[in-house]
Amino acid sequence: MDYVDRLCLGDCWDQLSPELQKNIVTQVAAIVNQLQSIPLVRPGGICGGMSRVICFSDYGAGPFVDRLELGRGLPSYL
Repeated sequence: MDYVDRLCLGDCWDQLSPELQKNIVTQVAAIVNQLQSIPLVRPGGICGGMSRVICFSDYGAGPFVDRLELGRGLPSYL
């Protein structure tokens, strides 16, 4: 995925028609649904490697072998 320098959707949302807003919400929901349907062998990012999300420190966390390891290690990463 690449960054595209364009207007942020949040900055123009109120100027969009209700029909266009609904279309965008439908598209985003379909993308999220597709991402959630990807089977993962172990918890973590889709491409493997360290998770870097806001709930972890700047050092990140994982990759985890399984859900049990994620559950045991989670408190120490927060």
